[in-house]
Amino acid sequence: MRDVEDLSPSDRIKSLAAIMTAIGVAGMGMGLTGPLFSYAFEADGFPRTITGLNFAVFALAIVIFAPVVPALMRRFGTVNVLWVSQGVAVVCLIAFRLTDHWAAWFIIRFVMGLAFTALFVATEVWINTIAREESRGRVLGIYTVFLSGGFTIGVGILLLVGSTGWPPVLIASALLAAAALPLVPARQLTPPSPASKKRGPVFAFVKGAPSALIAGVIFGAVEMGILNLLNVYGLRAGLAESGATLMLFSTAAGNLVGPLIIGILADRVNRRALLAGCAGVGAATSLLVPAIVYNPLFLHIILFINGGIIVGLYTVGLTLASERFKDQDLAGANAAFITMYGIGALFGPFLGGVAMDVWDPTGLMAVFFVLSGGYALFVFARIRRSSSLTEGAA
Repeated sequence: MRDVEDLSPSDRIKSLAAIMTAIGVAGMGMGLTGPLFSYAFEADGFPRTITGLNFAVFALAIVIFAPVVPALMRRFGTVNVLWVSQGVAVVCLIAFRLTDHWAAWFIIRFVMGLAFTALFVATEVWINTIAREESRGRVLGIYTVFLSGGFTIGVGILLLVGSTGWPPVLIASALLAAAALPLVPARQLTPPSPASKKRGPVFAFVKGAPSALIAGVIFGAVEMGILNLLNVYGLRAGLAESGATLMLFSTAAGNLVGPLIIGILADRVNRRALLAGCAGVGAATSLLVPAIVYNPLFLHIILFINGGIIVGLYTVGLTLASERFKDQDLAGANAAFITMYGIGALFGPFLGGVAMDVWDPTGLMAVFFVLSGGYALFVFARIRRSSSLTEGAA
């Protein structure tokens, strides 16, 4: 482990390349892993409420554990935390296949949530510490592309091998184990994780940068709502199963393209204004979906734009949080952002499901519109307030 200032430009590139490769490969394993639990509950005839609660346990693990991870990184080292988290995830996958009891699946999903939380926090702290301020948005955009790309490939592998038996478990386990390999040569290029000066690892950061941290909540709510319910929306709107699945694919394609473009913009324009713009476009595209759901061309164009722009809340929100909290507070800020994401992931699918029961199926898009639009207005109001204070001081 070396001080960041001692790293040469080539060392920074090697360090970033190692962690990007690791998160991309791990993303494949995670993309394979997530649906396995849903398919298992469905195959055993459990109501969808139980399936939803199983995911909620995963999100709860994020909320509980994210603030703890920076302390573990300081105590045991970033690479060791990453290796242990990958190992625990592999053990959980094997345990999942060895048991068919629903209560055990809840415990396994919770522990897996702890492992993936450590993986996310450690990798994002690493990247944010290495990245220079003038290129932070682009670097985080590339990180998001690697992670989203890994997820998408993982889901594609699941489509090929199916969800039953040992093949998906063994492939996911092999990918998670392989994600440890790029970290071996980069171990000496790992940035230190200094102690945070702030007390109250979440709300102290929210108070210091509400626009940035609340972006994590909105993104978590909308993203998890899309992953869990967008295909159901398509089916209830009268589309065939293939059409409903294509809705998810178009959104995922936007997730791959959008982060890099938005990351470049984040290095060139006001980041709070960009957050407001992303949320506003997300709200507008959500509002359009019910009107064009039976026009495949326009529907998939709008979903592609929506997927690319909403993920900007994650990229720009994390970039802005890292801009506001530097040095000793950087690890805590990353953990707080992921905690806020977990909070959004907890209530987003629930709100979407309730809304669809009340207003079938348009309620889901109404929730996305209210969340994204409300956040856009909130950020815009804060920008206006900051401008007024600046003018008053002048």
